Order: sequence, then structure tokens, then C-alpha cells
Amino acid sequence: MHRAVAISSKVEAIRDRKGSISDTVKRWKESVGKVRDGFDYKPMLAAASGWSDRIVRLIAIFILQTIVLPIAFLWAAWRIARFFVISPSVITPPQPR
Repeated sequence: MHRAVAISSKVEAIRDRKGSISDTVKRWKESVGKVRDGFDYKPMLAAASGWSDRIVRLIAIFILQTIVLPIAFLWAAWRIARFFVISPSVITPPQPR
């Protein structure tokens, strides 16, 4: 019940505003035109000019960190483990019999 009262009071407040919906749209259109006329896009283009290079670098770093380095470390760990398992005689000299 409380919510219905709040909604109806908001509707009445909107109706009490001066002008109709078409007047409001006309005012918005005029204000957008004023903003658009004063808008300078050159600083935005200057800031965005380096985005593509930065994105390519970030993609390369991501691939390096998530694919290449883990595979390289796994390969190195595999080689080290294989060395110790396959040829233990290299580490310890043979025992005399």
C-alpha cells in the first residue's frame, strides 16, 4: 500500500511540472544541440590513438604469461625430473663391490 502511494505521488509530481512531454523533449533536444556544438573530439582522438598498440601489447603479455611461460616451466621441470630418475648414476658414483 505504501508503495502505491509513493508511485502515485511521483506521477502527480511529474504532471505538476510545467509543460507537456513534447515540451520536455524539445528542451532536451535544445540542450543536446548546445552540448554537441561545443564538443571537441580532437582530444578524444589523441587519447585513443595509442589504444590499439596498448591492446596488442596486453594481449601479447597475456598469452606469454598464461600459455608460453607455463609450458616452458613444465618442460624444464619434466627434463630435470627425467634427468634425476633416468640417470641416478651421474649424481652418485658407483659403489665398489
